[in-house]
This record gives sequence, C-alpha cells and structure tokens, in this order.
Amino acid sequence: MTPSEFYIANPVRDGRSLVIRTILMGLAILAVIQSSIFLTPTQTFILIDFVLSIYLFSAFTGSLRYLFLIHPVFLLFSSYGFQIPYSEIGVGFTYVNTFEMLINPETLTLDERAYEFYQDKTTVFGFRTVYFGIIPIMWLPSYLYNEVPDITLYYSMGVFNLLYISFVVFVSQFFKVLKSENLLIIALFATVSPTFFDVGTTLHRYGLLVCGLLVFLISYIGLFKKNYSFTSMMGLLITLGIGLMMIGYSKPQLFYVLILFLFLDLLVSKRLGLMSKIFHAIDNRLFLVLLVLAIQLFAEIIIPEPHLSEAINYGGRFAFISDVPILGFIVRLIYAVLSPFPWIGFSQWQIYGGNFIFLPIHILSAFFSAWLVLSLFFRFNEVFRSDHQDRTIIIFGFCLLLSLMFSGIGYHVYLIPALPFLAIILIKKSLRISAVFPVGLCLIMEILAHSARALL
Repeated sequence: MTPSEFYIANPVRDGRSLVIRTILMGLAILAVIQSSIFLTPTQTFILIDFVLSIYLFSAFTGSLRYLFLIHPVFLLFSSYGFQIPYSEIGVGFTYVNTFEMLINPETLTLDERAYEFYQDKTTVFGFRTVYFGIIPIMWLPSYLYNEVPDITLYYSMGVFNLLYISFVVFVSQFFKVLKSENLLIIALFATVSPTFFDVGTTLHRYGLLVCGLLVFLISYIGLFKKNYSFTSMMGLLITLGIGLMMIGYSKPQLFYVLILFLFLDLLVSKRLGLMSKIFHAIDNRLFLVLLVLAIQLFAEIIIPEPHLSEAINYGGRFAFISDVPILGFIVRLIYAVLSPFPWIGFSQWQIYGGNFIFLPIHILSAFFSAWLVLSLFFRFNEVFRSDHQDRTIIIFGFCLLLSLMFSGIGYHVYLIPALPFLAIILIKKSLRISAVFPVGLCLIMEILAHSARALL
C-alpha cells in the first residue's frame, strides 16, 4: 500500500495526527516566545523558524521534504551578508512608514492617525490599498523586544512566510484537497525556492497574498471539485472567505484575476455551452494569443482607472512598447523573469543590500522562472489535457501571470503570486520542457543586453 493509499484509507487517524502535530507546533512556538527574554532576537526567530520547518517536514513523506530544513539555515547565514540596514533596502522605507502610520510604537495598538491614513487610500472592491501584510512582520519583533536590531525584520519575514505556508498545508491536509505531491511542490517552492529566497532581500507583503491565493484555490477545488459532507463544506466556505480577505487586504486588484480564472475554469470544464465547444475546437495556443490580445485591448474599458497600478509603466528601457498588443506582454514577462539584468558585470548591489550571495540565488530564480513560463507556453495544449486538479492549479497560475500586464515593468517580485502554482510543472514530465531552453534564453538575453549596451 502506497503512502497516498494509506492516507485515504485512514482518514480519522490521519486527521488526528495532523491536529496533534499542529498543536505541538503551536506549543513549541509559544515556548520559544515565552523564553525570548533569555534569548537574543536572532536566537528567538531562528528557533521559531526551525519549529515551523520541522512542522512542514513532518507533514510529508519522501526525500524532498528534507529541503524544508534548509530554510532556517539559509535565513541565518545569509543575514550576515547585508551591508546596509535591512529596512533601508529597496522600498523598505515605504513599509516602515506604513507601519508607523498604523501602529503606535509605544502601545503596539492602532495609532490615532490610522483611520485618517486608511481613509486617504484608494478603494478597490471595498478594500483600501494599504500594505497590511507588513504589519505582523514588524509587530512581532517590537512586541518581543524593546530594542530590535534591523536584521530581525529579515528573520521575522522568513518566519511569517513559513507560518503562512504551514496554514496552507494544514487547510489542504485537513480537508484532504490537494494531492500530496502537488501540495509538497507548492509548499517547497513557496518557502525554499531560489525565487522566495531572492525576493526576501527586501521587505515585502507578498507572504500574506500568496497564502490568501493558495487558501482560495484549495477551498475552491474542495467546494466545486469534490464531494464533501455539509460540515466540511461549511469549513471550506469559511476558509474561502479567509482567503478572499487575505487577497483583498493585500492586493484587491487581483480579484479581476479570480474572475478571469473562474471564467477559464468553467470554459475548460465544458460548462459554458457553445463557448466551451468553440474553445475545445480550436488550438489552445491560438486561444492564448486571442485571450492576451482581448485583455490588452479591452482592459481599459473593463477596469476602472483607479484600480490600475500607478506604476503600470514604471521601469524598463523598453517601457514604450509595453502596451503594444501581444509584444508588450512578452516584453513585460521577460523583464519580470530576468530582472535585475544583465548579470555579467552586475552593478545593482544596492537592491540586495550589498549581499553578494543573492546574485547567484537570483540567477537560479530566473532559471526556474524561465523554465516554468516556457514550459507553460510550449506545453499549453498539454495543460488542458492533464489531470483536472493539475489543470486547475496551472490555469490559476497562468491567470496570475496575466496580471503582469497591469504592473510595473522589470520587477521579479511580481512573478511571486504565479510561480508556486506553476511549480507543479516541475514534477509533471509531460508538461516540462528540457532545461536547455531556459538556460538558452538566459544566455541569449545576456548577450543581447550587453550588445544593446555597446550599441547605445
């Protein structure tokens, strides 16, 4: 009997084991927090990180699960390479200012200016565009210590990233939604992949967003793709609401992506009558081109201007062609995959706080990103013929990729929401192209970048 068969055959014992492991994890974290008065901030957060990595390790079987244990080790040793204060890297000041406007530093409760600050922000689907995801990352160190070394924010962000993914794993395993191999590769990519290490070099709020997207998709699959008891359905509805709230308080513009995903899922599942028949009658790659073209042409009509990012045309030497149908999307996608770029003679060390370890990490991240994106488009027809759960997950990741049309140009971080969902391509031989192609893309773009520099 295989582990997956054993999992199905023993739902009661398996559920009890999951709850016990989760309770033990919570108690261990509380014990570390209670002991924090005897520990340095570094010791406290690395210990919490280690507890969470053990929890994720214990949630799966097989040799790949050992990769979770890399997280606290990498977090600790990479932290020594920053040559400038962590909160001053990139746009860290924006998040620090947001926290200071919302939270009173003495009481660690909502500041009296918070309401006014909140009301000044743009409303999207009823949510204010405030970086709420940064609050717990900065609040916990301040709660535990009066004097917080700046690098503690780096540790705290790593801890919350693991905490969010632990919650995702718990929800999926409690309701038995995602296949074990899919959940494992998603959890690994969202915690110990070069991409998530790479973007951790500066403060960001994407941990809460990715958690919300994962919880939304798990709840959606559980509600509409499986048969559950009434109690389980109610539980999934609650988690669906939690996921939507996380997305709304992180990046409410992505609700447009959720709407697109629902449309595509119904279309592919043959639930839209004539439209579904037309879709299955044409080449899926032609459909891809038509979809991208339609979104680029009609987005300005469908999406209100206040809902679009102010940075939609920021960044990138070729920003002037970023809105050209089809070509503009390709340019945005290549920029997001590779940037910062080129890598030979790299000079943008300030974005990594002078931490030299992160250039090779970024190159690996770009390679995996290129591998996933190229595999998606080269195997686009195969995606729609794959297992229904695999197909649903990949389509969701694809829809998130399309949001790059409305984001700033040349920011690797904007790929974060999509990649954990596309990561299951790595374990599907029929969907994965040869690694030669992403390597070739990176080399060709490196040569083109340096040639362009020489000519210009």
